Amino acid sequence: MGKSITLIAVGCCLVLFAGCGEPTADQVLAEISETKVMNDEQAAIIGREKKLVPLNVLTTISNAQAESVSNSTWLELDGLKTLTDAQAKIFSKSEKLHLNGLTSLTDEQAKSLCAGNVTHLHLNSLTEITDSQAESFSSLGIWLSLNSVKSLSDEQAKSIGVLNYLILNGVEQISDTQLKNLSTVRESLELNGLTEMTDAQAEILSGVQGFLHLKGLTSITEPQAESLCRLWGLNVASEEIKQAIVEARNKK
Repeated sequence: MGKSITLIAVGCCLVLFAGCGEPTADQVLAEISETKVMNDEQAAIIGREKKLVPLNVLTTISNAQAESVSNSTWLELDGLKTLTDAQAKIFSKSEKLHLNGLTSLTDEQAKSLCAGNVTHLHLNSLTEITDSQAESFSSLGIWLSLNSVKSLSDEQAKSIGVLNYLILNGVEQISDTQLKNLSTVRESLELNGLTEMTDAQAEILSGVQGFLHLKGLTSITEPQAESLCRLWGLNVASEEIKQAIVEARNKK
């Protein structure tokens, strides 16, 4: 009888201690999502995760917290409106980085972000970039999303045209030289903000090796269809344009 009571007591203690263990990263993320703040202990727990860490509810983060969470390979911090130089260096430890709330970025911060492990960078609230920043972005290698940038210089297009995936859906007007520089993107080029193009530009874009996204295009000429039908991956929204592309292919 005495042994049974002892075993029951020990079992209860084990259950009690187990219930007092450290919360999981998912539990911490759920709490942060509710409170919209994060402490250093929570940041440390999250930093041990190597999966996607969505922290978009945060509007501020300390350098110590940034240091912890940047151990994760995939960070979403779209609630941040500003970034310090120190944080730019810290976040470069991650691989996939979402900073879609930033409306400005210094050349030095861009250089820091791209000097580490980052291969996928989302900066969809930036409305413009400098030539220096474009040069920094060229070292990302894989993915850059700049959906609010309205225009590019020739030099900027040349720099970021070396990436695998490039998303520029805010660009509404573009020169032949810029298109030629961007057409070297290897996997996917998104220019869904373009509503029209010239026959010469369609011919330039026919040289894109990967997917080309032109969902904003509203009309197409026969020469343009003949050029674009040579693409093996073309994404357009207009049914009329799709039909024109099919007809041009059938004539080949």
